[in-house]
This record gives sequence, C-alpha cells and structure tokens, in this order.
Amino acid sequence: MDNSEAKSIKQIHDYMKECLSKPFNDNNSIELCENDIPSIYSSLKKYIIRLTNINNFIRCENYVLKKKNEKLIKNIKEPNIPYMGKKNMHDIYINKINKLNNENDFIKYKFQKMIRKNISLERNNIELNRNLLNKDNYTQLENNKKRGHIKVTAPNIYMNIQNVIIQLFSIMKII
Repeated sequence: MDNSEAKSIKQIHDYMKECLSKPFNDNNSIELCENDIPSIYSSLKKYIIRLTNINNFIRCENYVLKKKNEKLIKNIKEPNIPYMGKKNMHDIYINKINKLNNENDFIKYKFQKMIRKNISLERNNIELNRNLLNKDNYTQLENNKKRGHIKVTAPNIYMNIQNVIIQLFSIMKII
C-alpha cells in the first residue's frame, strides 16, 4: 500500500474508534463527530480514488499481459524463422523436405500402380480384340463358305467394336 492509502485508512479507523468510544448523550461529542465528517469523507474519497486508479492500472496490465501471452502462444504453435537460430531453421527445413519426399514417394507408388493396371488392361484389350476378330473372321468365313460369297458390311464392324467395348468393361469390373 501507498503512504497516502495507509494514511486515509488509518484516519478512517481512528475516527471509527473515537466514535465508538464517545457517549452519544453529550451534545459536545455530537458536534465533534459532525466536524470530523468532512475529513473522513475526504479520506474515504481519496482511498476510493486510489483503489479505482489501482484497479484501472491492473486492468491495463492484464490486457498487455494477455496480448503478450497470445503472441507467445502463436509463436510456439507456428514456428517463425526470425525467432529461431540457424540450427532450428535447418531442422525445420529438413522436416519439410522429409515430408515432401514421403508425399512424393506415395504419389510415385500410386502412379506406378496405375501404370501397371493400365498396361494389364491394354494387354487384356489387345487379347480380346484378337479373340473377337478371330472369332468373327472364323464365323464369317464359315457362313460365307456355306453361302458361297464373302460379304463385309459396316453394321458387322460396328457390332464387333461394340462387343469389344462391352467385354472390356466387364473385365474392368472384375479387376
């Protein structure tokens, strides 16, 4: 506590003691009490003003400390390069590089898997095309031998392509 604060508290305390010890039947004592009221009022007023100032100061300090804490928490959660030494910066960069390498390896693995699947689908497609063409050629040749003439039409070719596509999709569902 400040000296002015202690003085005002002591004055209030002394006045209260004096008022309690005095008899109230005496006219003289009532006059003394009435004369002391302005001094007590001023002491109380000084004390309240002082407490208000202290309270405002504490609020300001709390606000400043709160902002500092928020800033420190933010700096801890997000490492900023200016706050760190060269060794810490090096570690951060190494960690980022390792993360990117791991992501890159995963993407390479997925891409290779897709390429392998694509190659196997292409092989199956080529095989199906050969089988269908051989089958269609064989059936056309036999039919033409029976009829005696060779007839190739656009709808037959269209049906062959459509059959190849249908079989390709059925293979893709199986895989």
